[in-house]
Amino acid sequence: MLTLSEEIVLLAIDERAGALMLLPERSLDFALSGAMMIELSMRGKIATVDDVFLKVLNRDSTGDKILDEALSLIPSSPHLTIENALARIARKGESWVSKTFQSLVEKDVLEKKESHFLWLLRESSFHVKDHNLLDGLRLHIRDVIINESIEPDTREIALISLMDACKISFTIFSDDELAKYSERFEEITKKDPIARAVSFAISEIENAILEVIAFTGV
Repeated sequence: MLTLSEEIVLLAIDERAGALMLLPERSLDFALSGAMMIELSMRGKIATVDDVFLKVLNRDSTGDKILDEALSLIPSSPHLTIENALARIARKGESWVSKTFQSLVEKDVLEKKESHFLWLLRESSFHVKDHNLLDGLRLHIRDVIINESIEPDTREIALISLMDACKISFTIFSDDELAKYSERFEEITKKDPIARAVSFAISEIENAILEVIAFTGV
């Protein structure tokens, strides 16, 4: 079974290029950070307080090295906000992507290939090996969104909420479809407290980043 982080990275891969699609500024960093926090919550390691603060419940190993590392970055503080915890984990964005790629290779979902330029420059690419898994994931998410009679479970709510908050839903839906089903996306993101709180925190951080970029002209 894939983790939420692995599913997000898999959905964000450009199959032809063997690399990540062009995504909004730092969207994947926060998507992975949010995915790990939600996964830790589902495993009983952390909990939200009043949709604002984050509390560490226990630090026992989850059995997943990546999740354990993410948990170690969350301090035990009574006044730790969800936004602060997200930002702490997201600082290691490139590291999380690299480790998630490697995890997907180990699970035989992706295949790593290396190319050389003049025998000096080595570049890695990651190609989908299990197309049935990826196609099934895309179709499943589309079905949950399009078919309003489906009641999504916690993992589905988390994945859809993260995709929506981090602006990567375009990897599955067209612009017209995103406009058509915007209310359905909003309805689903409100169904789970942790997913709702994390998604809101991500949106607040992204808005702050955009304001800084607009102000500085970067």
